[in-house]
Amino acid sequence: MSKYEDVNNFLKKTKTYIIDHNIFLVKKTQDDIMNLGLTHEIVKKYILELEIEDYVEGPLIDKQYNGCELWVFGIFLKDIHEEIYIKLSSRLDNQRPVCVSFHKSYKPLNYPFKTNTQNSKPLRI
Repeated sequence: MSKYEDVNNFLKKTKTYIIDHNIFLVKKTQDDIMNLGLTHEIVKKYILELEIEDYVEGPLIDKQYNGCELWVFGIFLKDIHEEIYIKLSSRLDNQRPVCVSFHKSYKPLNYPFKTNTQNSKPLRI
């Protein structure tokens, strides 16, 4: 399976779970979204709108949660003029999606699946 297919499968699985259930935000992520002036529902909406082109890197191994996979995405929020770093994880025990990070990016992100004709930053209103 190609990296593109892996990302696509991760997004499909994650979005299906979120639609049927919800997404869990770790405490630090809850604080970060509050500081951005966002809500859990708005973050959930942004995550459901993620596309393959928003992919940055992964899967990475999360040592904090016993080897869970971490996937990094990025979006640009037009209304606050900030690139947002999003890190998602699926817990191995129940495949529940967890938003580990949702904050302003500390450095410019690289989007390997973006074409040259697309903007360098995925825009969200």
